[in-house]
Amino acid sequence: MGWNDELDTIWLELARDLEIDKFNDSKKQDGSKIYGVKSEFNKFDIKLIEQLPFNDSFIGFKSPEKNIMIKRNKQYKILMDKQLFLARLENSLNKGTSWEEEDDDF
Repeated sequence: MGWNDELDTIWLELARDLEIDKFNDSKKQDGSKIYGVKSEFNKFDIKLIEQLPFNDSFIGFKSPEKNIMIKRNKQYKILMDKQLFLARLENSLNKGTSWEEEDDDF
């Protein structure tokens, strides 16, 4: 399982705990759009699709071409941002590592 697949699995676990008004897009009274968490998450996949194909295998001792390395670096940074987004979402749902229960104090 690749990094992106693992992040998508985490997303599925967290998304089910979101309130529907935070999950979906909505509109303010003035008509302006409020993006829900699902739209924010989908932006990462859109950025990744723009960087296709994923090319992780190279044969022999030949170095990959510069454009492949640049694309791979962009993919890596998008995945890092996606993971950070999920970690922050996890914390906002009180499931992350930075969450402390008051009852945990001894």
